[in-house]
Amino acid sequence: MKYKIVKVNRAHLEKIRTSFDSLSEQDRIFFDFIQNIRIDELLSKSRFFDVIVALSNKELVGYGHLEKFKQPYKKHVCKLGIFIAEDYRGTALSNKIMEYLIKSARRHKLRKIWLSCNSQNLRAIKLYERFGFVIEGVFFDEELRKNKLNDIISMALYLTEDKSSFIPWSKPAIRSEEVIQLHKVIKSDWFSQGPMTKSFEEELKIRCGAKNAVVMNNGSSALMSVFATMFKPGDRVLFPSFTFVSTLNSATTFGIKPILVDIEPTTGNIDLDKAEKILRENKGKDIMGIVPVDIAGHSVDIKRVYELQDKYNIKIVEDAAEAIGGIAYKRPIGSWGHATIFSFHAAKNITTVEGGAVLTNDEEFGHSLRKFRSHGESSTKFQWDSYGLNLRITDLQAAIGLAQMKKLDAFIKNRNEIVSFYKSELANLLEFQEVKEYVDVHPYMMCIAYADKNKVKEIYDYLLNGDIQARLGWAPLHKQPVFRNLFRQVKLKESEEFSKKVICLPIYNGMKITEAEAVVDRIKGAFRE
Repeated sequence: MKYKIVKVNRAHLEKIRTSFDSLSEQDRIFFDFIQNIRIDELLSKSRFFDVIVALSNKELVGYGHLEKFKQPYKKHVCKLGIFIAEDYRGTALSNKIMEYLIKSARRHKLRKIWLSCNSQNLRAIKLYERFGFVIEGVFFDEELRKNKLNDIISMALYLTEDKSSFIPWSKPAIRSEEVIQLHKVIKSDWFSQGPMTKSFEEELKIRCGAKNAVVMNNGSSALMSVFATMFKPGDRVLFPSFTFVSTLNSATTFGIKPILVDIEPTTGNIDLDKAEKILRENKGKDIMGIVPVDIAGHSVDIKRVYELQDKYNIKIVEDAAEAIGGIAYKRPIGSWGHATIFSFHAAKNITTVEGGAVLTNDEEFGHSLRKFRSHGESSTKFQWDSYGLNLRITDLQAAIGLAQMKKLDAFIKNRNEIVSFYKSELANLLEFQEVKEYVDVHPYMMCIAYADKNKVKEIYDYLLNGDIQARLGWAPLHKQPVFRNLFRQVKLKESEEFSKKVICLPIYNGMKITEAEAVVDRIKGAFRE
């Protein structure tokens, strides 16, 4: 599609009038600003900083303007209006017009571009977000058209120069959908756990193929609720030694006696052969469960875990804190029926800032979890017939999670593209977490790479000195000071070696390939030096 973008002149006015007059009813709603424009004013320098048109074979296919505010104290701000002909929507023309107008705003030394947009015009909202616009407000039921109320959002782009080139290890992607959902909760006056949390739980059940989803205030609370309701104090349970500390803290809080198992050297997941050896030696009689952890989102071999369950009569608690969106053996993680825990911390693939969930197919167990997260309260208000804690999430957090769930596939797609780029560019310098053949979708909450244990800290420091943040592997549980007395005699070679060679490269939902290129260039520089 060929076109040219030019400044408006008198010869264009009739084309603009014809195009605006022929708009569909829906376009008149989405491009409401057009109704407030007198065509003969488009040449007025007192009203507009700039007005442009895009022409293809002399036909108008695009339009954009930067309008002045009347108030003198708003002379540093402009109102943006943009229109794209239907056949050209979703093409590069939208980007070209936006780029032109933003450059024009900078030339006029403006500090802010403001716009308003119908909340249903999602394509436009995505366009503005790509250029850095953020929501400043949501106006519910602002317009009444054909007996239907419409919500309007205001967005703005701040034109002050951002000199920062810092690339973080991880960061959440909170955009327009999340802000709109938050405003809905604020408007409802129901901030604590309520209808939005229920909607979030329903979305989790559908996405993961589970019969029950119980959302809590964080992933550790989700773990605690499971350990408290599934086991008794003194029960012995298998855990991998390489996992985040909350996996074990949540269990020991309720008197569980942990047995640590070494890990696979290529994935970081629990070594199920070694787990079975322990079960066999104990004849399974006094070991009540196993807690496989999906490191970086890489699923454990869940079919093998089920074989152990059947053979030794143990319970399964899958710590999938990092694995939402993952698929193994053609089934979503969380769909198998056993207790599966997700975390929605800010670094995870979807976030509620803090939050977690337990998924299970056991209706009675799901009911017990709901009671436990709400002080053990029975169906009668203020009657507590079992032990429980306050582990409830808020509807404000659930609102963010609900919006994030709709983006999960796009988030995972972007993460896989970033990891593929890392692997293709750094294959001769680093090794990467092995992806087992049973894994259909790796959600890559983390991108785990391996380097010589004597050099990994140097690589980390070199990245940090270049304003790039990575993460080193944490020490295994039996080497953590808090558990020193509990595991004084434990030696687990693979866990100890793994923790020393791991470096987690930057990866996040909104990461751009240009940022990944900067990471790659810096790592290559570290090896050159």
